[in-house]
Amino acid sequence: CIDDWLAAMQSSLSSLRYQKQGHPLTSVRSLTHDGHNSRAYTSGNSHSCCRPSTSRHSVRIAAAKDAPAAPAGLYSNIAQPEPFVVPRPRTGPIIGSDLAVLIKRFKRLQNGSDIRGIALEGIPGEPVTLYPGAAHFIGHAFAKWLAAKTPGQPVRVSVGRDPRLSGQLVESAFVSGLVSGGADVEVFGLATTPCMFYSILAEGYSGAVMITASHMPWNANGLKFFTAAGGLDKPDIADILQRAAQAASEAGVMVGEAGSEAGAVLKATLHVDPSRIKQVDFRPSYAAFLRNLIIKGVGSKDAPLFPLLGFKIAVDAGNGAGGFFATEVLAPLGADIAGSQFLDPDGSFPNHIPNPEHPSAMAAGAAAVKAVGADLGIVFDTDVDRSAIVDRTGREINSNKFIALMAAITLRDYPGTTIVTDSVTSNGLADFIASLGGKHLRYKRGYKNVIGQGMALNKQGVDAQLMMETSGHGALKENHFLDDGAYLAVKVVIEA
Repeated sequence: CIDDWLAAMQSSLSSLRYQKQGHPLTSVRSLTHDGHNSRAYTSGNSHSCCRPSTSRHSVRIAAAKDAPAAPAGLYSNIAQPEPFVVPRPRTGPIIGSDLAVLIKRFKRLQNGSDIRGIALEGIPGEPVTLYPGAAHFIGHAFAKWLAAKTPGQPVRVSVGRDPRLSGQLVESAFVSGLVSGGADVEVFGLATTPCMFYSILAEGYSGAVMITASHMPWNANGLKFFTAAGGLDKPDIADILQRAAQAASEAGVMVGEAGSEAGAVLKATLHVDPSRIKQVDFRPSYAAFLRNLIIKGVGSKDAPLFPLLGFKIAVDAGNGAGGFFATEVLAPLGADIAGSQFLDPDGSFPNHIPNPEHPSAMAAGAAAVKAVGADLGIVFDTDVDRSAIVDRTGREINSNKFIALMAAITLRDYPGTTIVTDSVTSNGLADFIASLGGKHLRYKRGYKNVIGQGMALNKQGVDAQLMMETSGHGALKENHFLDDGAYLAVKVVIEA
């Protein structure tokens, strides 16, 4: 499987200059190999991907005479790239004005406390910014950053991704960078953002990374970083990007120059020590954690292991990573999930934008509930750090209404606690929280700001159990201050 993983990186690099033609839906299965016939996603342990013409040891990518022909039908809607010769990396470190350009290319990838950029060409006016070379050196930098935080300790990192079309390309480059930086890596394949943080709690990884761009279009991608302390903050991301730029400079690789970086990353990937990388199917562990929460919360005496018997729940995963919640969390507990939809991972997101804030996502969830007469509907975003609810009448519960629902549940369990929200919540929500005996604190927008303020209050001795933003990001103190859309859904399922 490691050989397949290395070959996937090599073939991915040969597709750096593919131009997508027409709608991105037509060749998703060929592009990602995450497509399949089951309702929810597979473990993601297979990393073999479509291989355009390429030769493993040649510097001429996509034009080697002895390269095998691509299987019929693959990349049918994508123009094949012009052959190009990979130049040698520069003979010395990058300095002067070129170094300034290199640093700028890394720095522009910072998106608050995450990294985000355009990973695939295809949308006019949106050039690629998250190059494979950038992903490689960011991985290298994160490994070095972790080592500096825990001197003398081995560095172990778990890596997962959502089903975006560029997911395997970014994953391969990033993992090779982690290994070059001295880390041992466990690759989860398809995963969710909360699952990655949970892996640190359950298995003691030094760090975890989710490759995702949340609800952004198919051509975007990014990285979210975690340690045992939670998600990284803005200064941490700035530090990692500075380290990445320095590492690229020292290697003489001008990230963004396709030939130079492709050759360097390919060379690094082919020299990865396979013993440093393991494929791990971790999702079942996370699904079991969520099931146990429901079993404990419902406390059914008649059917303790099947507390959701007779309960009909329609999950809309938006073709992101959340389909497992229906098939591996709800169904094993007896729930009827026949009305669930868009559970298959599909990185082109063909049915609607996977965003609980977006009207199309909520309308689709409401339609699913009405179509089958479900007792409850759940709508997830791509990487499942956000969610929203639909009640049995088809009423959409997101934004202020979802915060109100979670506040009611939280204030029953923790009377008088403080609810922290972003600054745009309504006065009606403030009145509702007050009517239940709670305290409401509005804080500046941005889920990291809201969660960070809740953590700060608790450190000051002020009990703040729920931190939630109108976007659907919601974190509970009882769940390590992690914004977990699946955990919020579990809380609602228990109540329903």
